[in-house]
Amino acid sequence: MEARDEASALIADLGLEPHPEGGWYREFHRSGEPVRRRDGGERAGLTVDPVPAR
Repeated sequence: MEARDEASALIADLGLEPHPEGGWYREFHRSGEPVRRRDGGERAGLTVDPVPAR
């Protein structure tokens, strides 16, 4: 199996998603409590991505 095929299989097996800043990740938890950003928008108060995969 080629390295690209192995990487694709591992990404699929772990359920990883593309990260907006590059690489791959899997979110394990997202808080239901929002916080307000300085620009007035909202985001989750906490997210847990335990192992950034690049």
